Amino acid sequence: MTIADILRLLPFRRAAAHGEVAYANASLGRAPLTVAQQWSRLASVLESAISGAANAGRRQAAATQQLDLAQYGLSTLGDELAAVMHVPGRRERATVHPFERPAAKPEKAKSLAA
Repeated sequence: MTIADILRLLPFRRAAAHGEVAYANASLGRAPLTVAQQWSRLASVLESAISGAANAGRRQAAATQQLDLAQYGLSTLGDELAAVMHVPGRRERATVHPFERPAAKPEKAKSLAA
């Protein structure tokens, strides 16, 4: 369902089709607007609000991605600094000892005993 479909369902549409005139506040000195003109303004406000909401969603996703990248960069920097200096509040990395097989003992030459 599109915005135009939603707007067609609203009751204002029927009044606009008959060309009824709605009067604005006379103290503001505005010319009276027809219901069709009011409907057009309302429709444009709704369309801009919906497109603004979609734009806000895209910007939110972009900001989330930038924050994730910044956090990754700072975490990587902290890891690199921890390798060369003590960083307060950071846990020391565990020392990993590689497993080495014990060297094979050289076999003694078998001598024939008499």
